[in-house]
Amino acid sequence: MLELEPFLTHKSLFLLGPRQSGKSTLLRQRYPGALYVDLLASDTFRELSRYPESLAERARASSARLIIVDEVQKLPGLLDEVQRLIDGDRGLRFVLTGSSSRKLMRGHANLLGGRALFFRLHPLVSAELDFARLPDRLRLGSLPAVLDSPIAWEELGRKGVERKTPDWGRCLEQLIFLELKAYLDYRRLDAKLSYWRSRSQLEVDFVVGSSVAIEVKGAGRVGPRDLRGLEALAEETKLARQIIVCDEPHARRIGAVDLLPIEEFLRALWSGEVIRESDG
Repeated sequence: MLELEPFLTHKSLFLLGPRQSGKSTLLRQRYPGALYVDLLASDTFRELSRYPESLAERARASSARLIIVDEVQKLPGLLDEVQRLIDGDRGLRFVLTGSSSRKLMRGHANLLGGRALFFRLHPLVSAELDFARLPDRLRLGSLPAVLDSPIAWEELGRKGVERKTPDWGRCLEQLIFLELKAYLDYRRLDAKLSYWRSRSQLEVDFVVGSSVAIEVKGAGRVGPRDLRGLEALAEETKLARQIIVCDEPHARRIGAVDLLPIEEFLRALWSGEVIRESDG
């Protein structure tokens, strides 16, 4: 789902994301011809810590025009050498991975002064799993290394999340949040993702931009009381779409509100039917 190629033709980039989200695996699969510098390897870390200029020596010894530096937050000072190489060779591209931009900034790292773009890799999303494995993701989360780990299944897999319970509802709301956040990042949309609460404590789980309102309900049947938050928000602002993501078996519509089963909502989201560029 994450498209990097169109941007690498113009600039280097930072690829950030939590540990075990699959950054290294993704890059090795997509760019097998790149020069790969792994700062988790002790010998590489020691060498570049002591002699940052050896990065240039590695680059000169390779025919690769793309250099991947993995876990760059372990050695923020190396970014000065990266900038020097970029300035000296405009055709050279870097992908610099890390777990957090905050760690880089805390280390007063050189963020390349506009010479690089920032991207975020999220845990697996439904479109990458063919919209399957929803119970597994609610139970274990969506990190690839955890979702397919026999150890995780042994420790956590037995503790299922029972449908139509408060725990199920909370897990479902978190999953929808992660899907929305990933969609906005991967499509590089500027729409703000927020929530809304009225003075009378009516709430809407997610507001995208200023015109898309999404409520998540884990119950098997949505009733009139479940619409009150959306109705109150619609009285305050003009909404392009009002959606309730629910565990009902079929889609239906109540007034201006679309009730969508979970999988149907996720398919609509990733096909671009829920959030559009104009919704920012």
